[in-house]
Amino acid sequence: MAAAFVLLADWIRPIKGVLIAFALIAIVFYGFASALMLVFGNKLMFHPPRWPDDVDGMIMLKTAKDSFGALYLPPPNDTAYVILYSHGNGQTLSSIQHLLHLYHDKGYGVLGYDYTGYGASTGKPNEADVYRCIESAYHYLVETQKIAPERILSVGYSLGTGAASYISAKRKTAGLFLEAPFSTVVEAVIPFRIPVNHFKSIDRIRKINCPLIVIHGGKDTVVSCESGKKLFKAAREPKEMVYIPEGTHYNLRECLGDRYWTLLAKLPHLTAGDAKETSR
Repeated sequence: MAAAFVLLADWIRPIKGVLIAFALIAIVFYGFASALMLVFGNKLMFHPPRWPDDVDGMIMLKTAKDSFGALYLPPPNDTAYVILYSHGNGQTLSSIQHLLHLYHDKGYGVLGYDYTGYGASTGKPNEADVYRCIESAYHYLVETQKIAPERILSVGYSLGTGAASYISAKRKTAGLFLEAPFSTVVEAVIPFRIPVNHFKSIDRIRKINCPLIVIHGGKDTVVSCESGKKLFKAAREPKEMVYIPEGTHYNLRECLGDRYWTLLAKLPHLTAGDAKETSR
C-alpha cells in the first residue's frame, strides 16, 4: 500500500507543477488584460470617424457635460412607434442618416444621435458619457416631443447595443432590438470575463422587462456570435434570436431582407412564453 502511495505521489508531482504554471499564466494574463482595459480602455473601444456631421435637420442636445448631435424624424401619427437608434463604433449621424430616413419611410418615428466625441458632438468618447447621451436622447423624446415610453423602441447596432440595453434596463421601453450585440466588450473577442470590463450588457439584460429580439451573424469576426447568444440566453422572456449563418458584422439587414422589417414590427407584440432561437 505504501508503495502505491509513493507511485501516486510521483505521478501527481509533475501534474501539480503544470497546474501551478497554468494558474500563474492565468493570473498574469488576467492582470495584464485588466490593466490594459483600465488604462487604455477608451482608446481601444472607441474609434470615432474624424469628419464632422453634415446632416440636414440635425439638432444639438445636451448632457450635464457636453452637447451631441441628433436627428429627429417625427412619427406619422400619435400611435406609431418611435425608434431610439444607437449606432456602431465607426459611424456617425452622417453615415447612418440614410438608415434613419429608411426607418421613417417604413412608418416609424426615429431619433438617432451621436456619442460625445463623434461627429459634431463635443467631449471625448467614454462609456459613462455614452449613457449620458442616450439618457438625454430618451428624455428629449419623452419630455420635449411627448412620446409615451410605451411607444419607444430601443434599437442598437454593435457598440450601440451597450447603450440600447442600458436605457431599456433603466427606463421603460416598448421593446429592445439588438443587432450584433455583445455580453461585455471583452467577451465580444474572448470567451470569458476579466475584472476590468466595459459595457456589461450581460448584467443589465437580466433586469430588462420589455420584449427582446437579437439578430447575429455566424460569420461575424468583430463581435463573436457566442457573445450574442450568451446575452440572449441570460435575458428574460419574451425574446427571440435570429441566427444568420452567412451573416457578417455588416450585412445583417441585407441578409434578412423583408424579414428584418417583419421582426421589427413584431417586437413590441411578443408575449410571455415567447422564447425561441431560429436560423434564417
